[in-house]
Amino acid sequence: SIEGFNPLSPSKGIAYGAHFGLLQKQYPVHCLDNGIFYISRYEDIQSVSKNTAGYSSRFVAILGSLAEKAEVEKIGRRLQLLANIGLAPDNVLGMSDPPTHTQQRELLELFFSHGALEPLEGMAQTLASELVQNALQRERIDFVSQIGWPFTVRLLCRVFGLPGKDYPLLWQWCKQLFKTPLGRKNVSHLALQYSVILRVMRYIWARYDEKSNERSRDLIGILQRACRIPSTGMHDVQAAGIVFPRLL
Repeated sequence: SIEGFNPLSPSKGIAYGAHFGLLQKQYPVHCLDNGIFYISRYEDIQSVSKNTAGYSSRFVAILGSLAEKAEVEKIGRRLQLLANIGLAPDNVLGMSDPPTHTQQRELLELFFSHGALEPLEGMAQTLASELVQNALQRERIDFVSQIGWPFTVRLLCRVFGLPGKDYPLLWQWCKQLFKTPLGRKNVSHLALQYSVILRVMRYIWARYDEKSNERSRDLIGILQRACRIPSTGMHDVQAAGIVFPRLL
């Protein structure tokens, strides 16, 4: 049975592979409990993704946490008020439509190209070796917490131009964000999530302002310079918002 199925809230004992197969074959367009329609066939996903005139990515980040009968656009407008004053990510790559999406993608592709990242290869190898050697000194190894996450966050600090000493703080926020369950959230879960988001955005703005007079070649520096070029259509609030999802 597909009743009660929610791909954003895994439950014990449910074989999700079988559920996805059943969805694709018999329920290719399925309405979740919160009123959001879930599509599972590749052709449908591709069609919707490319039809930016008929469908929007603007509020995609809040779809999984909607309460029953909640209105997407109403909640989106509330979040936009926070975004307008730099307290939430605003119209960033995964939550934007063309032409904003296209402009941001072209800018980020330049920075994350092979040529741009190649100088970090030696640093990445050294960091990976250090983390693996430290993990091997312990009786038990948790690859995600001892190697995967530290490697990713510390490398991103370098990419963004953030102080390496801030890694423990960023790692703590990552863990707090991922403690909140996916899918529909109760008030306490939402309060925890948004309190962490506000703290992270405050941190990003502090680092962003510190670097405003520099001409650094890291990603924050590139975003700041892009805001001064009218053709990019980017502004500082949007640039700070771009940092958030890529950092965490």
